[in-house]
Amino acid sequence: MERLKNIFLNSFNVKKFIIFKICIIFFSCNIALSKEILLECIWKETNDNFWDNPLKADESDEIDFTYYLLSSDFKTMYIKGYRTKAKGECALGNCDIIKKYNNRPSLVLSEEDATYLFYKREWFDKRSLYENRTINKKNLNLIVVDNMTLIEANTFGNSKDAIVVSQSISKCKKINKFPF
Repeated sequence: MERLKNIFLNSFNVKKFIIFKICIIFFSCNIALSKEILLECIWKETNDNFWDNPLKADESDEIDFTYYLLSSDFKTMYIKGYRTKAKGECALGNCDIIKKYNNRPSLVLSEEDATYLFYKREWFDKRSLYENRTINKKNLNLIVVDNMTLIEANTFGNSKDAIVVSQSISKCKKINKFPF
């Protein structure tokens, strides 16, 4: 009787082990098949056609992150959220703000070459709006070019409305999960 009990338990443990291995293989294959890429990009510099001097991250009191998801076929880029963190020690309140985007429109791959992925989104209303993002596939540098900012007349000494064309440079890295 004891021998039958041991055989049953060993058989049961072998079955559990096989089921466990099958689950591991299934989940690892599932992850391998859907290789969406998560990126965390840290802002480094912005240049535009309105201000005289570029804004540099080294001169800022904050560190700005933007989070992206690239589809497994690289055809779509989703801007998933951002994070702004105060440099240095925080003495008052929350110095690490995280915001998740729920319904931000995606950007589509417009072109790919050996080194770059080019994404864009365009709107058409009273003026032509655009937002372009280019990722260097080798070093994961990201360049964002857009004309999404309007500075109304007499806001900063400007006599008429100014559409600001800006270029931002960020350094990205792959991550396993978003902070939100």
